[in-house]
Amino acid sequence: MSNRSHNPTRPNFWPPTPPYWPPWWTSAPPCPYPTNPGWPPTPWTPPQRPPTPSRSTHAAAEDQQAHLTDYNPLEPTDIAAAFQTMTMDVPDDNWYMDSGATSHLSSDAGKFTSPCATSINLVYVGNGNRVPVLGSGHTTLPSSSRPLLLNNILHTPHILKNLISVRKFTSDNCVSVTFDSFGFSVKDYKTGKLLSRHNSTGPLYSLTSTSPTSASAFLSTSKSETWHYRLGHPGSPVFDFLVSRNFISCNKAKQSFFCHSCQLAKHKRLPFEESTSITLQPFDLLHCDLWTSPLLSKTGYKYYMVLLDDYTHFTWIFPLKFKSETFSKFQQFHKYIQTQFNKSIKCFQCDMGGEFDNTHFKSFANKTGLQFRFSCPQTSQQNGKSERMIRRLNDLMMSLLPHASLPPSYWVEALHTAAYLHNILPSKLINFHTPTTLLYHKQPSYSHLRTFGCGCYPNQNATRPHKVAPRSTLCIFLGYPPNFRGYRCLEVATGKVFLSRHVTFDESTFPFSKSYKPTQNTYTFLEPDPSPLFNFHPPSTIHTPVQPQEIYFPSLRILLCIYSIDINEKSPREFIIQHYHL
Repeated sequence: MSNRSHNPTRPNFWPPTPPYWPPWWTSAPPCPYPTNPGWPPTPWTPPQRPPTPSRSTHAAAEDQQAHLTDYNPLEPTDIAAAFQTMTMDVPDDNWYMDSGATSHLSSDAGKFTSPCATSINLVYVGNGNRVPVLGSGHTTLPSSSRPLLLNNILHTPHILKNLISVRKFTSDNCVSVTFDSFGFSVKDYKTGKLLSRHNSTGPLYSLTSTSPTSASAFLSTSKSETWHYRLGHPGSPVFDFLVSRNFISCNKAKQSFFCHSCQLAKHKRLPFEESTSITLQPFDLLHCDLWTSPLLSKTGYKYYMVLLDDYTHFTWIFPLKFKSETFSKFQQFHKYIQTQFNKSIKCFQCDMGGEFDNTHFKSFANKTGLQFRFSCPQTSQQNGKSERMIRRLNDLMMSLLPHASLPPSYWVEALHTAAYLHNILPSKLINFHTPTTLLYHKQPSYSHLRTFGCGCYPNQNATRPHKVAPRSTLCIFLGYPPNFRGYRCLEVATGKVFLSRHVTFDESTFPFSKSYKPTQNTYTFLEPDPSPLFNFHPPSTIHTPVQPQEIYFPSLRILLCIYSIDINEKSPREFIIQHYHL
């Protein structure tokens, strides 16, 4: 930016030199960090001052640009006048970059290392005049790694400035030229390596020699790795922005190196691509997983194994009391598939849990030709189909149990019903076909379906103790037995389960709703990733309480009160935890 004296004879409505700052910026405190001149890249522009009514439009226009430059009658105002007054300047030997020239021009033939003849006789300058050309030649410019060529320089004695055509210079040397407010840099176009740096303080970009001890030269020759370390290991977008705005200068425009420290501190999980695997027939691929219930069922089950066919989306479930039963259940299922469908399971997708990754499964796979597809440790997304099927079944159970007001210990009965309904319902994943249709080639019927947990009356004529005994009793409908064409009915009074085809249903009443009142957190154990710590509730009566211990978590705003109590003389001491959201 040139410093010119302000002309006191002309009115000045705006500050004499840019940049312009909004009014609130003048009250900002000093910046605590080192700054660069020329920020921001696009200075704030003040609003245009309307012309004063007492003055002419011409005078107002002159005042509007009075802050840009001072009036000087000897200073040329257009390109034509500039070329006409070039004879007033003193010639020099420097080269100047010119983006408007189509050829290199020089008035000194002594700069040519290999002079030669040329067919060009005249050169047109900015005002339309012609300048004669007496010859041409070639020369080279020094750089850090390789010389830079100046080919076909035209010898024009009437030109006072030696001009380098930017277009011809970049194409002949396969380089890029980056201009900034302090000078310009010449970089290799393919590698981005800095070849030379030229700082200039005048109004033109001159080809000057740089001093290796100057601060600008040191900053320019710094590697991108060095700047990455200096800036505290920023990401590529931040680093590229600083380079593109010329806040820092390095030998490469892009951050392309590998940083070991960034991998240790910022390593993230890689994104999962959409699966492209396709199965052509049933049992080509079977997905399997286990779910653990925090509550035992009425029949003593704690786990269930889900098996999902990839082609038909048909689902089989097997309740388990122990995880060690997994292999025996799978053997039974494998034999069932061979007998009923005359097929063999080809691939088996599961996680690396101990119930699958053991010698029994591996020896069985070697004998039958079964191929295992394990998911990586701590990567449940690779076993996503079975995980989503578990979530779907649990969602169905969470709908069936509360609607019927059944205790959570009946989750196995709700699980069988949920799997049964899933297999006969259409799914958009298989183009709104049903799994039963794709596996058995038959359309399922829905006329036999009844509301889970409703009241029902099975016929008990054959089991009546005497002829005057009731022919039926009030029961609760608990689903569809797998090996019968009938219904499972739970007698409320005795707790017995009846299998009967002759059942009359009352779908408007739910017998358990009168004796059991579920709370808001009764069925939260079916939600994904349950947190049983905050699901404990103290009993209605606490005997011999001891002084509670309170623990406060400020970040969670939760207060835990731990009580040590004795329920009775025979039971051991128990701990009750209450939590309060503050």
